[in-house]
Amino acid sequence: MGEVFLWKTVCGHNRLPRVVAGGDLVVVRGKPRAIGRIGEEHAVEHVVGLGWQVLDRNWRCNEGELDIIAHDPDAGALVFIEVKCRSGLGFGDPLEAVTWRKRKKLRQLCLLWLAEHRIRADRLRIDAIGVLLRPGEKPVVNHVRGIEE
Repeated sequence: MGEVFLWKTVCGHNRLPRVVAGGDLVVVRGKPRAIGRIGEEHAVEHVVGLGWQVLDRNWRCNEGELDIIAHDPDAGALVFIEVKCRSGLGFGDPLEAVTWRKRKKLRQLCLLWLAEHRIRADRLRIDAIGVLLRPGEKPVVNHVRGIEE
């Protein structure tokens, strides 16, 4: 029942694809978007656990998407978080996918988000969170702060 609930929460329907139970997690093989959504849920849990306030999620415009926008009260910073998730290391660590080109795009998207929301912030930061979802193991969350400041 937990698998159906998690899948419905992530994907909005009850049809389960091939599923491998992994501790407190359901890993979906062959469904990159579903894996990404599950990874983003773990990333949100992580930042909320740090005491941060999530301001926006999955903000989209014609130029791209921002995964998580949050406020880090300790640093007094508005933080734009890129989340990368993988179900194994066959293509490298999830954070290896945050290339210089992606960081450049993130800077542009941050400015567009700020303009749309008419928000001024004294301190902006871009973080990256890599989530590794290996079948049969608990998720591994790796948070790198300040990939761009």
